[in-house]
Amino acid sequence: MSRCFVIALILLFVAQCPCYCNVWRNPERSGTFTVNEPIMTTGVTADGQPVDDLTVFSPTTSRIYCFVSIEGPESVRLGSRWYQEGELLYDSGLSEVGADRLIWWSMRTTAEEFEEGNYRVEIYAISAPIKVKYFTIRESK
Repeated sequence: MSRCFVIALILLFVAQCPCYCNVWRNPERSGTFTVNEPIMTTGVTADGQPVDDLTVFSPTTSRIYCFVSIEGPESVRLGSRWYQEGELLYDSGLSEVGADRLIWWSMRTTAEEFEEGNYRVEIYAISAPIKVKYFTIRESK
């Protein structure tokens, strides 16, 4: 009796495996997405578009935005990490990308001006960066 029970369990398990694999591989359920190149900007319009596309900002800039558009499934969660010279300044945590397939984050300084230097923003979905955008803050010459 126990031998039949073990065989029945094995058959049940084998019969269920393709079902689990199909669900896991189903693109409608697991989904893939593309993060387009991030745009660094000094502002976002009322309809969520960047006002400019810069890689160098003045220290007196009040806020710096990172704007991203995606292509893919309905439900995607992305986050951003902001670094100055390799030091983590801010991690936004994960946020749901809107139905318009656009998302943006911003960084502002707690002082009167941003510190001059080299910065980067990492866009991530789980933990590893998907896209990295570099920018600089310095006085214009």
